[in-house]
Amino acid sequence: MSGETLVPLMFRVELSILALSVLTVAGRIYARIRILRADDWFIIAATGGFILQTTLHLVMTRFGAGRHMTDIPASTYPPRFILAGVVRLLYIPTSALVRISVLLFIRRLSPHRIIQYATFILTTLTSVTAVSLLVLLVFQCSPPSIFFIPVPLRPPYECLIQEQHLSFVVPLASVVLDFLVWIVPLVMIVRLQFVDWKKKLVLIILFGLGLLACIASFMRLDMVYHINSDQSWQGAKMCIWNCVELGIAITAASIPSLAPLIRIFSAHIRTIGKDRVQEVGLEDLHYDNRIRESGLDSPRRMPNCKSTEALFKAKMGA
Repeated sequence: MSGETLVPLMFRVELSILALSVLTVAGRIYARIRILRADDWFIIAATGGFILQTTLHLVMTRFGAGRHMTDIPASTYPPRFILAGVVRLLYIPTSALVRISVLLFIRRLSPHRIIQYATFILTTLTSVTAVSLLVLLVFQCSPPSIFFIPVPLRPPYECLIQEQHLSFVVPLASVVLDFLVWIVPLVMIVRLQFVDWKKKLVLIILFGLGLLACIASFMRLDMVYHINSDQSWQGAKMCIWNCVELGIAITAASIPSLAPLIRIFSAHIRTIGKDRVQEVGLEDLHYDNRIRESGLDSPRRMPNCKSTEALFKAKMGA
C-alpha cells in the first residue's frame, strides 16, 4: 500500500524499550556504585551497544526503513544498507555481553561446583560463538567491503556461504544461546536444595522475564526465514523485534540488582507512614487535653441538656 509506514511504531516501541532499559541499568549502578562487579560492567557495556544500535535504527528511517521499497528512491539504498550492516555487527557483541552478564551473576550467586562449571561452559560458548560469527560476517566474502554494499550494486565477488543462509545463522545461534542462558541454569538452580528460597525467587523473576527475550529472538528468526524482497519494510520489523529482545534482556538482567533500592524505598514509605500516625496521635492527644481542660468530659459537670444552647447556658452558669 502506497504511503504505508512503520516509522511511528518504530519510534514508539524502540524509545519506550530504550528508556526502560536505561532507567533499570541506572538504578542498578546507583544501588551498586560502591561494589560494581564484572557482571555490572558487562551490562553497562551492553547498554552502550544497545543505545547505539537503537540510534542507528531510528537514523535508518531517514533512508527509507519502515516504508515499502516501491515508495523510496534508489539513492537511499547505499546509506541504509551500510547502517544495516553496522547494526548486524553490533547485535552480536551486544547480545553476547548481556548473556555473559547473566551468567556471571548466576556464578556469583551460587558457589556450588555444578553452577560454576555450567556457567563457565556457557560463557565460553557464548564468547566463541560471538567472535566466530563476527569473523564470518566480515570476512566470508572477498573483498570484505561487499558486506556493506547493496546486492544490486555489488561488483563481482565470491562468498563462502550464501548471504541468505548466513542471515539465518546469526538469529538461529541467538535463539539457541538465549535458551541455554535463560532456561538451563534456571532448571538446575530450582532443583538444587542448597539455594535458599529468596535466591530462588530472584532467579525465577530474572529468568521469567528472560523468557520474553527468548520469544522476541524466535520472532526475529521467523521473520528472517520468511523475508521477502521488500527489505526496507521487513527490515523495520526485524529492528523492532531486535530492540525488544535486547531491551527486555538488559532489563531482566538488571532487576535483581535493584533489591537494595526497593528496600530503601519501602523503608522510606514505612517511615513516612509512622510519622503520619504519630502526628495524628499527637493531634488527638491535644484535642483530648482541651476537652479535659474545658470540663466537658466530666460526668459530674455535664448537665442533662437537650440542646446546644442549654448546654452553653449551663456551662456559663457552672
